[in-house]
Amino acid sequence: MQFEMVVKGGEIYTGQDCFQGDIGIKDGRIAAIAPELPEGEKRTIDAGGMEVLPAAVDPHVHFNLELPLLGIRSQDSYWTGGIAAARGGLTTVLDFSEQRQGEELIAGVERKIEQARGETPIDYGIHPTVYDWNPGLLSEIEELVEAGFPTLKMFMIYSEEGWRAPEAALLEAMRRASEVGATILVHCENDTLLGYFTEQVANSGDDVGAYGLALSRPNVVEASAVRRAVDLCEHVDGRLYVVHLSTAEGARCLERAQQRGVDVTVETCPQFLLLTEDKLRGEEGHLYAASPQLKKEIDNEALWQALENDVIDVIGTDNCTFTRQQKDLWEGDFRKIPRGLPGCETLFPLIYTYAYRHRGWSLNDVVRKTSLLPSRAHGLYPDKGSLQPGTDADIIVVDPEKSMTVRPQSLLIDSDWSPYEGFELYGFPEYTICRGKVVIDGGEINEVVRGHGQLVRRSPLG
Repeated sequence: MQFEMVVKGGEIYTGQDCFQGDIGIKDGRIAAIAPELPEGEKRTIDAGGMEVLPAAVDPHVHFNLELPLLGIRSQDSYWTGGIAAARGGLTTVLDFSEQRQGEELIAGVERKIEQARGETPIDYGIHPTVYDWNPGLLSEIEELVEAGFPTLKMFMIYSEEGWRAPEAALLEAMRRASEVGATILVHCENDTLLGYFTEQVANSGDDVGAYGLALSRPNVVEASAVRRAVDLCEHVDGRLYVVHLSTAEGARCLERAQQRGVDVTVETCPQFLLLTEDKLRGEEGHLYAASPQLKKEIDNEALWQALENDVIDVIGTDNCTFTRQQKDLWEGDFRKIPRGLPGCETLFPLIYTYAYRHRGWSLNDVVRKTSLLPSRAHGLYPDKGSLQPGTDADIIVVDPEKSMTVRPQSLLIDSDWSPYEGFELYGFPEYTICRGKVVIDGGEINEVVRGHGQLVRRSPLG
């Protein structure tokens, strides 16, 4: 067999096995994996001394997200966000559509597709997001699954924006989703408690600055909502996916739920593993505003333990980039800070560095949490998240000896700051290949890939 491209002589990690060999690519797919293959007709990438892995998948990004109360959008376009993601080893991201008042969910999905058309260098999928609940949406869930969108997001907070779903709506959505092969993704924070603590802090008379975000979001805000979401899911024998878990208490609750058989998948993010609420102190504390907020070191370690014990299955980023100028809109009021952090470019390098090099994970462990399990959880597997003949040729090639100190000017993400500035990270790929196209070539952007990315229509779940 003749191959268009061959990745040759690397140490191949599949998430389960490790062996040295070659990968032959044809028509955007992996055609063969063998100890030795002939040179590629168009190109051979010498991966000798390097690690060859399935490209990572980020199941949680926000490109072009509109913040209705502030009237601004997150900074990343599908080109800038996509090429930054590829630089960090991602070839698939899952974004969130925005439902406008009174419209069907598919309308928001179609707007997202238009934003990505001709722009994205990597593949993407969409989570339809419920901003305006009405019972008629229950009938739309099955149609969305059939169209390739089997995950819907709902909120337990944001009542001021009108996004919070009533608990009866969550319950009915979980019931219907499990019947048709969908999963409900839930932002678990307690809206009533959050409002109560926010008002207390804001009216205290103390000059708390951006640290008011930490004071207004004690762990009970997330943990109590996690417990409620689990209760609803268990009542209808449904399926639940908890996004961006940030607390030790939430992790313990979810572990108990899994032990008694509740079908719940859990996601966390690098910022909740590596950063703490102390970042909110000082003149630049407002830059670190997120939702949910950074927590304490004890929470960091509890989440690492939950990852290692397979309570947490998936690592995403909640990538939502704002510039310094956008963050400065807060004018000293912690309630008005645009909340979100850039993250997709550094996802894989952070986990490669801190899990593999510092905590003793195997590289196959890294592949499982950043590629294999996200793909399975979201209906992408086996085309994404695996190295098998017949699947998409989504491959990264990593030089294990090469590191980079994070500086804003060294990153491609469209931001003039980074929450990981000064971190020395390994794992930025030398080559990122998306469906057989080299997107990052020798660490540099291949400009001709603009628009190469495709919408991924995903399989039903469960």
